Amino acid sequence: EYILYVGSLTERKNLLNVCKAYLQMQTEKRIPCVVIGNGGSYAAMLKKFVTDNKLEKSFIFLENISNLELVAFYKKALVFIYPSVYEGFGIPLLEAMACGLPVITTVETGGPDVITDGVEGFIIPSRSVEAIEEKIAWCYQHINILKQMGRAARCKAEQLTWGNYSQQLVAKVCGLLE
Repeated sequence: EYILYVGSLTERKNLLNVCKAYLQMQTEKRIPCVVIGNGGSYAAMLKKFVTDNKLEKSFIFLENISNLELVAFYKKALVFIYPSVYEGFGIPLLEAMACGLPVITTVETGGPDVITDGVEGFIIPSRSVEAIEEKIAWCYQHINILKQMGRAARCKAEQLTWGNYSQQLVAKVCGLLE
C-alpha cells in the first residue's frame, strides 16, 4: 500500500512540496509514495532532494511503464496525490477515481469540478506543504475511511461520461436560450 502520483515530473506538478511534507512528518514509519512519470532536470532535483534528506525508503520513482502496469499501480494504492499549482484538467485524477482511489489535489487541477472535499478525496490549497502533510497524516490514521472514499470516487467517475457531459451541456445551452 502506498500513496501514488502519476504525471509528468515538472515544477508545476509541485512534487517537491510532497517531499518536504514527508520530511516534516513526525513519524518514522511512512506510507511510501510511488511517483510514476518522466522528467529531466526537475526529476533529477527531486531524486537528489530525496537522497540528501534520507527519504529513499519513502519514495519510489518509476518511468516508462505500460498501461497495464499503470492500472495495477492505481488499484494497489491507498490514495492518489496530485498537488499541481496549475493544470488545465488533470486526466490522472479521473483515472485514479475510476480505479477506486480517493484523491488529494489542489484547487488548480480541475479537482473541484469532480471531487467533493471530504467525500471522494480532498481539495487543498496549492503550494502548502502543511496541507499536504496534514492530509497524508490523516490518511495514515483513517485507512478504513479511505476505502469508503475510494468507493465514492469510483461512483463519481462512473457518472463522468462523455454522454452525461453532452446532456448537461445541451441542457445548459437550452436553459440560456430560453
